[in-house]
Amino acid sequence: MRTDLGVTLPKRGPDKPRKLAKSLGLVVEEHSTATLPPDTHQYAPPVMHILDDEWRDSNVLHECAHWLVASPTRRKLPNYGQWEGVDEYWPEEEPPDATFKRTYHEELMASALGIALLYVLGLPWFATYELHGWSPDEGFDDYLGRAISRVAKWQ
Repeated sequence: MRTDLGVTLPKRGPDKPRKLAKSLGLVVEEHSTATLPPDTHQYAPPVMHILDDEWRDSNVLHECAHWLVASPTRRKLPNYGQWEGVDEYWPEEEPPDATFKRTYHEELMASALGIALLYVLGLPWFATYELHGWSPDEGFDDYLGRAISRVAKWQ
């Protein structure tokens, strides 16, 4: 199924999250340990490192959502240029707390879009919605709308 955002969603079959990642040119590497190996970025282009646990599908789609909302330039950076060393990838003229705010808001967009992808692909989504701390009055719809606008911008 092709969406108007230029993303190909898998129609059926097992492992829909992996298929979506592959369609974006991403590689899923699963880890069976409780945490990722030291000095491993969650996303090290084009590989996303995912723990093989009950949240695997949710985490794969969350990382796909990060890739979709990140600019084409930042898609090539570890962790999409977020969090660690964020000052290197954002404009220097921003006030110090602006970088954190932008990164935080982008994290919320990726969260909302990842949950929407779970829903659209027919996968359990509500536990992830709760785990990410969303509630009806938390602005989920607003962040999902922002995420979709960002994805459309980069297409």
